[in-house]
Amino acid sequence: MIEISVIIPAYNAATKIGRCLGSLRRITLPQDRYEVILVDDCSSDGTYDYLQAQAAQEPNWRVLRLEENSGSPSAPRNKGIAAAQGEYVFFLDADDEILPDTLEVHLNHARATNADLVRGALMVENGDKQFPMNRLPDWRDSLTREERIAMIVARQSTIPCTLVRREVLQKNEVTWRSDIRMGEDTLFLVDALMASDRIEYIDHLTYIYVKTAGFVASSTQSYGDRELRNHLIVWRSATLALAKIGRDYVSLRLQVGLQTTLRSMIFVNRGDITDATLADFGDFLRSHAGTIDKFTLSDRLKGLIEAARSGTADDFRRACRPRLLIAGHDLKFITGLLDQLS
Repeated sequence: MIEISVIIPAYNAATKIGRCLGSLRRITLPQDRYEVILVDDCSSDGTYDYLQAQAAQEPNWRVLRLEENSGSPSAPRNKGIAAAQGEYVFFLDADDEILPDTLEVHLNHARATNADLVRGALMVENGDKQFPMNRLPDWRDSLTREERIAMIVARQSTIPCTLVRREVLQKNEVTWRSDIRMGEDTLFLVDALMASDRIEYIDHLTYIYVKTAGFVASSTQSYGDRELRNHLIVWRSATLALAKIGRDYVSLRLQVGLQTTLRSMIFVNRGDITDATLADFGDFLRSHAGTIDKFTLSDRLKGLIEAARSGTADDFRRACRPRLLIAGHDLKFITGLLDQLS
């Protein structure tokens, strides 16, 4: 009997999926109790053929492929859910590693507590350093469902690695949003939490999140109109969803997302954000001004917020420009470039 379906989206991952596949081969749960579903998003680097060759060596692995590239992990994950046979599904990214006992530990905890959804902690790997993240040391059995949802949203990054009962997703039509390419993990987590009756956290290091840069550029390495529009959709949708249980997404989590967004618009801005999108951004910031003004942010980021709320689109673009510090004993050499640098 298949108890867990591990779903892994992949796109042009031939050079970076090796560690993930190696970690799958070290899983301690017997192979006849789980399956691995690898879903290729029409890669152009031979990923599909490579995965087929790897899956041929494992009796519980199979490889699916989308008919055309979707541009995000959402559609591959949805295809994996539709094909899954397990009572639970578990999501993993192609450039990360699942720890050997994760499926066994999380499944045992789900069985013992009759949980619909189980979250754990993670190990972040950044170069030669590793450190734990997403731990919830004050989690306790007496927490209400609403308190559990709020704690996870407020204090955990929205990693895709969640064990969730497949029937809960299907019954409540919870899917990964394929119409957005940034922030879809936040909406999936919020929707899955809201659909679950019994929510559990276990203080177990679930997987290794690898931050080391690979050969394929990440969508987070540039930021523009599409990304800002996606974030506005996510923030508003999460706010509406959590309001149903009397919780405010803006106060719980927005500081983290807003800070990342503002920094992205300073340092990796593509320069294609339209006046209309900036106006919508300003409307959102004004509608939540009372909460946002309480955030702990740098003076620079506060200045960007003020420019978005009360200035024109050009004012905001000027506020976003990177700043250059030139220091030295004698700056005569730079005076001829001041007009260009301005």
